[in-house]
Amino acid sequence: MTNHMKSSKQLSNKKAQSLQAALERFRAVAETTPDGIIETDRAGNIIYWNRGAEKIYGYREDEILGKQIELLLPERFRQASAQKRESFFETGFSSSEGKTFEATGIKKDGREFPVEISFAVWKGEDSSLFSAVVRDITNRKKAEEALRTEKNFIAAILETTAALIFVTDAQGRIMNVNAAFEKISGFSIEDLAGKYFWEHLISSDDRKKALESFKNFHKRETPLQHENYLLTKDGRQRLLAWSNTALLNEQGAIANVICTGIDITERKEMEVSLQKAHDELEKKVEERTDNLREANAALKVLLKQRDEDRQELEENLLSNVKELLMPLLKKIRTESLHSRQRLCLELVETNLNEIISPFSRKLSSKYLNLTPKEIQVANLIRDGKTTKEIAEFLKVSEPVISFHRKNIRDKLGLKNKKANLNTHLQSLS
Repeated sequence: MTNHMKSSKQLSNKKAQSLQAALERFRAVAETTPDGIIETDRAGNIIYWNRGAEKIYGYREDEILGKQIELLLPERFRQASAQKRESFFETGFSSSEGKTFEATGIKKDGREFPVEISFAVWKGEDSSLFSAVVRDITNRKKAEEALRTEKNFIAAILETTAALIFVTDAQGRIMNVNAAFEKISGFSIEDLAGKYFWEHLISSDDRKKALESFKNFHKRETPLQHENYLLTKDGRQRLLAWSNTALLNEQGAIANVICTGIDITERKEMEVSLQKAHDELEKKVEERTDNLREANAALKVLLKQRDEDRQELEENLLSNVKELLMPLLKKIRTESLHSRQRLCLELVETNLNEIISPFSRKLSSKYLNLTPKEIQVANLIRDGKTTKEIAEFLKVSEPVISFHRKNIRDKLGLKNKKANLNTHLQSLS
């Protein structure tokens, strides 16, 4: 054997040994990775299947080697996959080579699941091999779906709530607004995105105060609550009650500020109107009270005047009876009178005395339910007159007088009592 042949054989052995060593290193790595590593020949037959692929798809190595790679795809994708492989060998080009894309795999038990696949092609002198790295992304897809659901849920709340919401970055530049904010303010996110909120949403009078408050925001506890006027796109001002909350980054610094506002313009206007109405009512009550005080004072004057007039009337009556009537009665008594005339004269004199005495006034004031006739009968009873004498004097029957006596006893509280009516009436004098 020539030296050249020996050298060629040694070189070939070294290449084979290197290739074997590289293959062993690849196998060692492939068997420890959780990803599935699959190799196929040009016809699509599986020639390598690692443990990761076994865990992902459920096939053991002895079950899958030599089977078509399309077995790992749902039935509806198999024909298209085979056509792409054949097209590659015809054209030498594959749009999937060297790229990572998502697809749908199918497990041994028939369950479909999402996978992420990276393809590579190994071209040799005699043949070409396909290599695929497969990753089960079921959990990632579930997490993405949960996150998407949560985002949709939050977005739905933000867009349907009546509260006005806008979000700024740490510098106060507007990043987003909700539908309620756009409706009340008249500004869309396109109008405001990237602009400082105090330059467009706060009136010039309040702008300095709002800017200072925002700069000192990180020094305060959140949420920070306050009221201020929102400047709308058409120049109007709406009073809002704000609650501002800071979102912090990993370093504890402010990343975003969420500003949530409730429009209280109408409520404040109503409070002002109610306060005004209350003040007016208080004023009217005070005026009415003053009027009542004046009316009460005038009433007291009138009552006092009435008492004085009544007293004057009583005094005039008493004076007239004593000075005018009584002397006439005494003069008549000196005349010769028969018994009935004398009785009438005595009764007239007695009644006049009763008129000017407190007894009758007591009966008419204290016992308002005694009729005038009952008061007349009571006077005669108090004077000791019998039922017969009273009947004769009043020219009525004795049963009528008995009826009046019974009513007088009832009204004076003597019903079913043994008290003497004459004695009781005298006690009232």
